[in-house]
Amino acid sequence: MEIQPFLADIERRAKAGEVDAALATCAGVVLGLYRVRDGKRGELLEYAPDFPNEMACGAVTALRKTLSTLKGQFDPGLTAATLPSALRDAASEWSAKLESCWRRPV
Repeated sequence: MEIQPFLADIERRAKAGEVDAALATCAGVVLGLYRVRDGKRGELLEYAPDFPNEMACGAVTALRKTLSTLKGQFDPGLTAATLPSALRDAASEWSAKLESCWRRPV
């Protein structure tokens, strides 16, 4: 599962001032990973069940880190300690983990 191009796209869009597009792309990545979270028997995800959740966290972290470098150039509501609803709604079962990644981008 190749996720790096999507992370790069999230960062590119945010840096270009297309914050809504970056957020939408991130939400799409999170939703896509959420949908494949239950790997079928014999699939790779059967052996790495935390992979989708960890990669979703990586997407959220990438967005948050990029936005934090753009101080004052975007909606200040996105810098709040609360995960944007678009991301929370994309993967409700993962909201606590995603919230943690949003608050403390590494």
